[in-house]
Amino acid sequence: MKIFNIGNIKTILEKNGSVKGLVTKRDINIRECRYIFKHIFYINILDKCDLGDNEEYKEYNEEIVGALNRWIHGETDDNYIMEFACDCEDETLGLFNLLPLLVYLNKIGVI
Repeated sequence: MKIFNIGNIKTILEKNGSVKGLVTKRDINIRECRYIFKHIFYINILDKCDLGDNEEYKEYNEEIVGALNRWIHGETDDNYIMEFACDCEDETLGLFNLLPLLVYLNKIGVI
């Protein structure tokens, strides 16, 4: 059994009252984003040796960071994140990935 202490979480709501996304204190950076994809979502994303040069690697990182930040704010859906998955494109993130994500975001001071 694992216990998650997620604390208080502020959310962005739709007009009908349903949760749209999270209120954040700051955006996630590249290092945090790559950690979330690999260790929380278990999504294999491209790394430096998969891409041709440093500029392409930089652009790819900016793209995944932007995608994750938009997803956290509720501006996109799970499918947008899963487009970056190299090995499981038909999967969904699932609700149970949200708990460890919330703990991590709280720990690093994003929420």
